[in-house]
Amino acid sequence: MLKDIPKEQLYIILGLIASIIIGGGVLIYNKYFATLKQEIIIEEPGEAVFANPIQEETIIVHISGEVKKEGVYKLKKGDRVVDAIALAQGATDNADLSRINLAKTVTDGEKLIIPQKRVQIEKASIQTSLEPAKVEGSLIDLNSADEKTLCSIPGIGPSTAKKIIEYRDSKGSFGKPDDLLEVPGIGKKKFEKIKDKITVY
Repeated sequence: MLKDIPKEQLYIILGLIASIIIGGGVLIYNKYFATLKQEIIIEEPGEAVFANPIQEETIIVHISGEVKKEGVYKLKKGDRVVDAIALAQGATDNADLSRINLAKTVTDGEKLIIPQKRVQIEKASIQTSLEPAKVEGSLIDLNSADEKTLCSIPGIGPSTAKKIIEYRDSKGSFGKPDDLLEVPGIGKKKFEKIKDKITVY
């Protein structure tokens, strides 16, 4: 039968058949290997991307006293007292940094009070041990009064006087009379009764 077909037409038929075979093979090849490419994903080292990176934990600290800008600041967990002071724009010239531990790790919700330098009052040198640590107007200085003098304040007993001294030694000098409210046992009612009898120097 093929002998009856002219050579030109025979070549055309053979070319079409060859094209169909080659085209079909290409389609099968592409489909098969495209599926493999979708199933096989090669991850190169160092290119891993995390969808939810771990956020660094933060803490909130209140810093006051002898710093240039008192306030509440956000720090990283593990930061030190010196980092908190830096956020508060540094210590003032009147700050006594030797009385606090700058390397101490701060904790969430902590209040840091930067103490001031203790000023030596010349008048104190002429006082005897029996004289109360008072200033003009018979006001008692919370920063220099001893236990006996503190007990002379109405409503302040030996226990509360000791707490005042302990607070003063650990936190630093009182910056203002209102700071007395930070001492355990001193409530608003008691403070209102004694605020006219105390001062700070």
